[in-house]
Amino acid sequence: MIESFRYREDCQRIFEVQNAVLASDEILSSDEAESSEESDVDEEDLDEMGKNMEKLLANKKSRYLSNFLGF
Repeated sequence: MIESFRYREDCQRIFEVQNAVLASDEILSSDEAESSEESDVDEEDLDEMGKNMEKLLANKKSRYLSNFLGF
């Protein structure tokens, strides 16, 4: 019975928050509204992170092979 009451309160709270957000006149920003300069920086960052991940995986693979083969 207590769980049902808590569930009902949680649902009501979520409903009220959603209702307030949807009723707001505030203009919300989105990822699509980014400038092209910001997009370029993000793409460069992603490329660098991808290269770093490839290096990490290659190092891990080479360490695994050297341990496996007994080097």
